[in-house]
Amino acid sequence: MKKGFLVLINLFLAFNLFCYERYSEVDATKKDFIDKEKTEIVIKTSINDAEIYLNGNFQGYSSLKIIDLISGVYNLEIRKKNYETISCSILVRNGFLLEYDFELIPLKGELFVDNIDAGSEIYVDGNRIYLNRSKIIIGYHEILVKKFGYEDFFEKVMINPDEIKNVNVIYKLCDFHISDFSVSRKIFNPEYKSDFGKCKVSFYVTADSSAEINIYDKDENLVNYVKYSSFNTWYQCFYWDGLDYDGNELPDGQYRVELKSKNYNFAENVRIDKSVRYNLTSITKSGSGIGKLPVVMHLSTNEMKMSFSFEPEVYYFMNGFSYNRISSDLDMQFSFLNHFEITIGGKSSRNYLYNSLFAANLSIRAFDDLKILDDGYFCYGVLARYGFSNYKSFFRTGIDNGSGLGIGLICGFDLEKAFFGCSSEYLVGASDGNLLIDNRVLKNGLSFILKPIKELNFGIWGAINSAFNVDNSFFVENNTYFFRAFDVGVEVNFMPFPTNLIFSVQCNTQIFVNNITYFSSKISLSYFF
Repeated sequence: MKKGFLVLINLFLAFNLFCYERYSEVDATKKDFIDKEKTEIVIKTSINDAEIYLNGNFQGYSSLKIIDLISGVYNLEIRKKNYETISCSILVRNGFLLEYDFELIPLKGELFVDNIDAGSEIYVDGNRIYLNRSKIIIGYHEILVKKFGYEDFFEKVMINPDEIKNVNVIYKLCDFHISDFSVSRKIFNPEYKSDFGKCKVSFYVTADSSAEINIYDKDENLVNYVKYSSFNTWYQCFYWDGLDYDGNELPDGQYRVELKSKNYNFAENVRIDKSVRYNLTSITKSGSGIGKLPVVMHLSTNEMKMSFSFEPEVYYFMNGFSYNRISSDLDMQFSFLNHFEITIGGKSSRNYLYNSLFAANLSIRAFDDLKILDDGYFCYGVLARYGFSNYKSFFRTGIDNGSGLGIGLICGFDLEKAFFGCSSEYLVGASDGNLLIDNRVLKNGLSFILKPIKELNFGIWGAINSAFNVDNSFFVENNTYFFRAFDVGVEVNFMPFPTNLIFSVQCNTQIFVNNITYFSSKISLSYFF
């Protein structure tokens, strides 16, 4: 009798342990108050249309809301074909909306790629794996095995749960081929220490062989060469820095880069041009510029640039009150056909009240230049821009802070070691981009940039903001100011060797005529493509 009682107790404990492991309770990911007499739960899954069961009874498909259950603990099961079943306990409480989120885990089988030689690469659906025995999500998959000097092995397989799928690789030698011969730059300036000063020559081969790259000047003189006695991988490249085979600088001019191997012969023309410049400028709301002013410089070649910036700001009022904001900007800029530029950007901010703020902008400009000196150009252009924000400007209105629809004229003298420029922009809806609000700004500015070396410059700028029909939510005003505010600042741009990155630091001050001053600093990192 006593023995039978102990067996019964052990069975009871084992059953409870099984139930605990099978239906362990999970916590709600979100809780909200509702009517204290009601109950409500929401079941969400990472993959929709999973079957939902409570205490073994089917309730519907995820995402699913269930109301007016009796308060208590329920056994939940989530089932979906080809995914692991989820079993747990959840709580239902009067007066609460409880939301539960679940991540469905796909069922997996095992893939075993057999007969693998050293140096082989295995890909499953285009993604490389590094073990020939791996857990794979069930379903159809494309298996690719590559080895240099051999044809690609391909097989489509079905992976089933709890099954090992064997793939037996068969290698076949392939013939030698060359493809995708190219040069990275048709024009380059070897005086730059970064990638701008090099021309990358690249091509693909399929098997071992030999080849040579010869570089000829316009008179068909051999000036440099590279010889390949063998190949052991597909991708081949080298960087030509504009020097001859003795390490001497070559003059400006046209050169032919020629690749020869067996029956293959490829050629591309490139040009060395030491007058080519890559402008180290910031990205403003009006396109290329310095600080908050647009500038127009001689453009030697098409450019694409992406910039990320971090900008802490402090606003100081005449009564001693101040507040701050931290912003981050992401901008993309495209210059094409040597005469057009498009800039798009977004700004995200948090103010001293921890409010999230967002702004966006688009600018388009057309420009040209005239050569006036051996090393100088007179540059000129027109621009159009629009910006908006989800808040009325932190700043007092009547000043250009990126919002509004505007047009502008820009010009400047771009010399080898310096730049002098001026700009004029007229904006409508300058407070937050709402064109129905007659808030207009005229901004006239001057800029100067010193360029001691190609990889470094220093800039200074100043602008006068004139405001028409000012209307500000912080201060009740409705007037015209020809001298609303002064905008001044300094900037440093540096291109570290040997990268295509531009590191920028700028400081800006906006001074209103009634002793209100805004200070900001900005750190930017831009990348040339």
